[in-house]
Amino acid sequence: FQETADYPKAYKYYKRALAIQEELNDKENAAVTLMNLASISLSQDDSTQYAVLVEKALEYRIGINDKRGTARCYNALAVIEGNKKDRSKAFYYLNKAIAINKELDDKEGLGNSYNNLGGLYFREGDLDKSSLYFNMAYKLNVEVKDNGSSSTSLKNLGDISFKKGDFQQ
Repeated sequence: FQETADYPKAYKYYKRALAIQEELNDKENAAVTLMNLASISLSQDDSTQYAVLVEKALEYRIGINDKRGTARCYNALAVIEGNKKDRSKAFYYLNKAIAINKELDDKEGLGNSYNNLGGLYFREGDLDKSSLYFNMAYKLNVEVKDNGSSSTSLKNLGDISFKKGDFQQ
């Protein structure tokens, strides 16, 4: 239902599934369902509810020692916090995600985190750090053959060149 944009119906089913998963103490599947609910909330422009749901998923991921899922939750929270005026929490969450991704040698997760960190520095106006992290993300994305993320990193590097007025790159 989420894929056909029937968000109210998808939300209703996810909420029912979540209630059962929590009753069964199935934190792994509850965390997945919470992230699905969060995606719907974000698609409905409810970033407050999105953050609440991701924080709950994070709590479950930490509780079951799912490091990859924990890093993804930190990354998701960083994206929301990065849209606020005070981005200190976004940097905090991304640094936590990066540390976990390095520990796991999760190059895909690390590339995603570096790309988001580059985006934060771009919004802060630090184009040199932004470029550094977009380049790091691009290299990892190419290495893991993630063409979609590779193209995002290249687009972001293009944004930096454009902002600098460097139209030769």
